[in-house]
Amino acid sequence: MVDRIGPYRLEGRLGQGGMGEVFLAFDERLERRVAVKRIRWQPGTPPGAAERFRREAKAVARLNHPAIVQVYDLVTDASGDAIVMEHVAGRPLASLLQGTAVPPALAVRWAREVAEGLAHAHGAGFVHRDLKAENVMVTGSGAAKILDFGLARPLAPDAFEGSGDGSLTAEGAVVGTVHAMSPEQAGGGPVDARSDLFSLGSLLYEMLTG
Repeated sequence: MVDRIGPYRLEGRLGQGGMGEVFLAFDERLERRVAVKRIRWQPGTPPGAAERFRREAKAVARLNHPAIVQVYDLVTDASGDAIVMEHVAGRPLASLLQGTAVPPALAVRWAREVAEGLAHAHGAGFVHRDLKAENVMVTGSGAAKILDFGLARPLAPDAFEGSGDGSLTAEGAVVGTVHAMSPEQAGGGPVDARSDLFSLGSLLYEMLTG
């Protein structure tokens, strides 16, 4: 394993997803721990996708809300791209469920916190597109935070400067997780804030039923 990415010293692997690996790292400049997601570009990735991804990552970094994991930095080097994010000490909501229902008052509180984070993102012009229990962290203090805006897409072409030829994913492409998708998203149609709200409803149902 490469032991560093830019100024970030890697300390261990936290997980792996469809777009790459996530590492716990130490920021030697600011002396704090962060999470670093190394993007794995697959063969057949559309031309220009990496550059579009970099522009969108910079735009998502403008999201600043207690219920959203903050993006700190974007590192591009010879080995590819990496997103540097706030490291959240806690557990994924999915690991707390595992067939076990959440007490209703707690489920409603977490759903409200997630809804407030989504409202902030929507107000800034972004839809998450992959809201699910695996993408919500519960901190040590019991707060819910949305992570992985890796599939986030601008609600409008001018949601960030220099949008160029659009999003990382092609129009009509089905992205996300099937059980949490709205019907229009599953059908490859255009999505907006309402699709995220459908996914939030699915998440609340999962919390209440286990």
